[in-house]
Amino acid sequence: MRLSRLRRRTFWCATLGIWIVFFAVRELLAIERLPLAATVWAALALATVGAVSVARMHDRGRSGWWLAAVIVPVAGALWLAWELALGRGNEHANAWGADPRQH
Repeated sequence: MRLSRLRRRTFWCATLGIWIVFFAVRELLAIERLPLAATVWAALALATVGAVSVARMHDRGRSGWWLAAVIVPVAGALWLAWELALGRGNEHANAWGADPRQH
């Protein structure tokens, strides 16, 4: 399955699920005692959240490269929070596919 566009609700559920699993596994395995394992586990979680965030940006009609806006202090993070978590997706098909609410 190609993850091209992601609705707001699905974004929230996926992101929360990823972080719950991340912290649960980290606590259960006491992974912080193993620096390499902790780094790999954190990288996997961030990559997964990154992929979900790119799909959400596609739903808003923007390229995934817009995630780089987070490097702009305060304004970038606030704008990105709006785009990912609060903004409504495009109502019609865009360059990344059909409206996921129509399926």
